[in-house]
Amino acid sequence: MLRSLAISLSSAVDRVFPMFVGGVSIVATSLVLVQMIRRPESDTIFADKETSGEEGEAPHGLWGTLAWFAGLLLLTTLVGFIIALAVFLVVFFRFRAGEGWTRVLVLSGLGIAFMCFMARVLNRDFPPGLLQGTVALPWPFT
Repeated sequence: MLRSLAISLSSAVDRVFPMFVGGVSIVATSLVLVQMIRRPESDTIFADKETSGEEGEAPHGLWGTLAWFAGLLLLTTLVGFIIALAVFLVVFFRFRAGEGWTRVLVLSGLGIAFMCFMARVLNRDFPPGLLQGTVALPWPFT
């Protein structure tokens, strides 16, 4: 069974802040998401100050962009965060950003290296997925 990363922390002091922020964030995001689904895209909830000029003409729609992040979350629950992030970065840079393979691999490698560096500096593990529940993998895949 998957457990929340914040709940699995050993110290109760380490749990309080992420659990509170996570709870408030989930409630607030759910409320806004329900409003966004129920209202047309011309509603003020979609208001953006960059509606004129080059910034106002976004090449990709809102729901397609949110689908990318939903895919990252789904993949994280299946294979764990670091593997999901590696797949996400490669696919995103190649197909959404339209970059060449050399640049895709360099940027993805730098992104994964940065995440591993920060996890090591902050002494934190990445969220595991179902894969980690069945196969013992070394860090950073745990």
